[in-house]
Amino acid sequence: QETFGFADQVFVALGVRVDGNSAFGNNFKYQWYPKASVAYSLSDASFWPTSVVPTMKLRVAYGTSGQAPSQFAADRTYTPTSAQNGQPAVTPNNLGDPDLGPETSKEIEVGFDAGLLKDRLGITFTYFDQTTNDALIRKNEPPSEGFLTAQLTNIGQTKSSGIEVGVNANLMSRARQELNARVNFATFTSEITDLGGVAPFFVNDARIVEGYPVNSIWRIPLVGWNSTTRRHTAGIDRVYAGQIDPKWYGSVAGDYRLGPFTVTAMADFQGGNTKMDFSHYWDTRVRSGDHYLSLVQKPNGATTPAADSLVDLVNTIGSTVFIEKADFLALSELSLNYNVQDGLSRRLGFRRMSMRLSGRNLYLWSKFPGVDPRLVWRGNVAVGGSADFDSPPVPRVFLFTVRGTR
Repeated sequence: QETFGFADQVFVALGVRVDGNSAFGNNFKYQWYPKASVAYSLSDASFWPTSVVPTMKLRVAYGTSGQAPSQFAADRTYTPTSAQNGQPAVTPNNLGDPDLGPETSKEIEVGFDAGLLKDRLGITFTYFDQTTNDALIRKNEPPSEGFLTAQLTNIGQTKSSGIEVGVNANLMSRARQELNARVNFATFTSEITDLGGVAPFFVNDARIVEGYPVNSIWRIPLVGWNSTTRRHTAGIDRVYAGQIDPKWYGSVAGDYRLGPFTVTAMADFQGGNTKMDFSHYWDTRVRSGDHYLSLVQKPNGATTPAADSLVDLVNTIGSTVFIEKADFLALSELSLNYNVQDGLSRRLGFRRMSMRLSGRNLYLWSKFPGVDPRLVWRGNVAVGGSADFDSPPVPRVFLFTVRGTR
């Protein structure tokens, strides 16, 4: 990698990475990952109106990256077993692909960094567009070859894009007072553009379907209900219920200093995504959740037709019965910092000393009825952000910290 500067205004960076990996097929030797970027400091040019916009820099970058296949995916393998009378034998396992290589991603970014109002207001903006080619997808080969395990193959393509915006503002700056604010906002969209002829499949709870987001939930639809028997009928073909990854997300933060005291606050938010309310599904299935118990007889708890109908709905549709919006706003941190006066610090044996009281995950605003829309685990198994079952919510933590320099 090398960086070049021209007249302290234009900066060019060029680089390349070459990968050779034992997981590649025998016919695949090396993968090249070039990258390049250009930054132009417009505000250093003689024609730029620095009195209006003191700082302005334009950026454009292009880069490639990749992900190697799993070990032994390119090799033909067999599984040891016992044959007749305990004789050692093998059965076909992985077919192998001598041309197997990494999936490669190409991304272009354009943006700018600007400073306004004597650089008291800073704005950064970036747009990115990424395409992943030769995506690694498992493909079933003809069973007549004797290998029944799906072979990892370079046949897929995905695309994603979005923007990232950051604003930093110094709202007030005085001898004993200072107020700063920060806002970050980003968007993200993705699409599976080619599965190489492979039928839709699941990765954890996400269903991979051509023409839809990379991580998406597909529910089993309800097509009928018999009012006499109070039984439900499910459809055969799943229907799209939303993407798992948030379409937009960001944070808002600020700090206010008054003399030796500083108050800092930060909130996170995201939205546009959906999540399985797996807890609701499970506790209804075992007849223990609030939704089910609200329909039983009081106080003996005897079942009712309405309660039985709810359980039948859950058993008919399965875990996709309750798909909910996972938008949230969270007060993620609030703190108070006190810089101890020098005289008191020296009497305590320190040159400088500070005390800080902070709380994290203090409050959550969300209409998601499950445990927590931020959870991405089901028990001890990561499920790609689509469920929140059998996992503790994000803990609320309080900290008191004393720091000193001797």
